[in-house]
Amino acid sequence: MARTHRFPPIPVPAFRLVPVMALVLALALGFASPAAAIQRRIITEINTDALIKETQVQAACPGDCLGLVWWIPQEFWQATMGQDPTADKKATQPVLDALRPFSLVAVCQADISPMGAFTFYQENDVRQGLRVMFSPGDGPAAEVTPLAEPPAEVGALIGYFKPLLKAAMGQMGEHFHFFVLPNENPDGGRMIDPYKKQKLEIELTRSTGEKLPVQIEMPLDSLH
Repeated sequence: MARTHRFPPIPVPAFRLVPVMALVLALALGFASPAAAIQRRIITEINTDALIKETQVQAACPGDCLGLVWWIPQEFWQATMGQDPTADKKATQPVLDALRPFSLVAVCQADISPMGAFTFYQENDVRQGLRVMFSPGDGPAAEVTPLAEPPAEVGALIGYFKPLLKAAMGQMGEHFHFFVLPNENPDGGRMIDPYKKQKLEIELTRSTGEKLPVQIEMPLDSLH
């Protein structure tokens, strides 16, 4: 029999409309800057809104496209579930354990017509044009290939979260696609670590072949 888990309410990233030319969507974002503090913030004290703002990025599109990327480290899930007093710890802990070797990337991509109509990309289209590069400190960049299929527990969490995005953001939320990144070194340590000086570069590809690069700089201020 398949196990079921009760997930606590999870904050949905906030987006807003701005009337630029043919109705271009933009994220209300904060951008990461190097963290001055050294001590890590206790998980239950992490501001998830601040964490979301640091890990959301928008591709520099002209007015005819949309490229939104959200990298989701394990700290987001730990903080969200850990801060909910109604969460069943026995049910959520197996999910957190299953997430530990991974991080997630959520992508919403669309072409925008001159009249402002959105043509959203399907998951396979996004996947084919998605490239993720990880730079550990000053070391050389290495490509990180998303898993073809998420593990069962991770897939269950994604299945729980996607309707929340759709309810909050309509078609844009419905067309956020989730990709699971392996996040363990050969020695079992963590590869992409938001507490360290690192860089995550994510590249989307339009139907025209045009590349849309974004990057996330670490360490993240919200975790300190």
